[in-house]
Amino acid sequence: MPVEQKEQAIVQRMDEQRFLPDLKPHEKAELARIGVAYDLDVFMGELTWYEKKPYVTMAGYAGRARRSGELRGLMSAPMNQTQREQYGPVAVQAPYAYLCTVRMRGWPDPIYGTGYADPAKPYRNNPVEQARPDRMAEARAIRNALRKAFPSLLPPGVGLAMDSDREGRFAGEVDDPAATVIDGETGEILRGPRPASPLEDLEPPSASWRTRRPTSPARSRPS
Repeated sequence: MPVEQKEQAIVQRMDEQRFLPDLKPHEKAELARIGVAYDLDVFMGELTWYEKKPYVTMAGYAGRARRSGELRGLMSAPMNQTQREQYGPVAVQAPYAYLCTVRMRGWPDPIYGTGYADPAKPYRNNPVEQARPDRMAEARAIRNALRKAFPSLLPPGVGLAMDSDREGRFAGEVDDPAATVIDGETGEILRGPRPASPLEDLEPPSASWRTRRPTSPARSRPS
């Protein structure tokens, strides 16, 4: 089917199902254009409209990463004290700090992303950061890691949002019982709480992105 017909079919389906009914015709057309061009499914929550512009959700970014065939695994967990000190003053001072690790096929070294949240000083007065700062910090870490691992997956000029009912994260090597783990093939949450919060606005890319390997906490030998 030609690209234009695919876009028209998406808009028609949105109208028939009253999907995102508050959107104007040109906004629906823009979502359809981006969805077709970047293999993002509007109806599965991978792409939405937020604050007057299209946004790729966490499900969309993770889904594209999975469909690329290059993603081997992903895990996220709160930073331990050693990792906070390694990542500098921002990590040390942040009330909530998360580290996300992405592993890719054909690449030996893991890729890391950090995320921070402060309910007393939320970015753009984000109510979710105030109410669920732990989930916000984790989402930011995942977003940063995925954007470093797959920089070409995000359409130019399109923002990234987190629809935390459809996060679509992936399984990886996990030692920390507090980590969230999601199966890379099925999307099933294998460990961690199931997300339950509204669309979350994330801050712009920060200088805290690091690619160096974080130090793991020392493990005591069994007596």
